Amino acid sequence: MEQLRKYPQQRALIVAGLIDTITTRDWNRCAGDMRQTIAGALEEHKAKEAVVPLLDLVKSGKSIEHECAE
Repeated sequence: MEQLRKYPQQRALIVAGLIDTITTRDWNRCAGDMRQTIAGALEEHKAKEAVVPLLDLVKSGKSIEHECAE
């Protein structure tokens, strides 16, 4: 995700893609690390536009936890 910082002019596209990925993808079990990484990237981009879609995801009841935590 660090590479995304190299493209600030593409921020809108990057953030939209990250939001789409974290909210619409059918996550397989043990995908918690990837979701955490995507959420961290959204935070790094200060993506306030991600707040509502992420809240909707939480409200949907879909698991967003890391199911395979050791």
